[in-house]
Amino acid sequence: EVQFESDPDWADDVQLKYYVLAGKGKEQRLFTGEVTHINVAKGTQHYSAMFMHPNTLKRYGGGQVDQVAVRLFYQGKLVDQLSDPAAREGWWDKFTPVPGYLLSPQETPWLPVASERFEAIKGPRP
Repeated sequence: EVQFESDPDWADDVQLKYYVLAGKGKEQRLFTGEVTHINVAKGTQHYSAMFMHPNTLKRYGGGQVDQVAVRLFYQGKLVDQLSDPAAREGWWDKFTPVPGYLLSPQETPWLPVASERFEAIKGPRP
């Protein structure tokens, strides 16, 4: 989960890209996911999240995450990024991404519990 702020009165196309590095040696994987939010009102208390099933982490990470990062783009431009542990360079660029394992709240059973907490997600275009 990440908290972010928005300066425009309303913002669409607020994209967050998530990176989770887990595992050791041959089992090391860079899991990636992204979500684009719409109807983000001006303010400081906005939340976005991605979830990883515990069995994925158990299988590939031995139950442990090595690094995580989130990059925030607005209208296609990088606005901010955060890495834990802190890193100045894009460590995520050094690995082959594995998409499909990080899920937005809308893709999980937790949506009904926390639907008001997370910003609206832009759906696929027809």
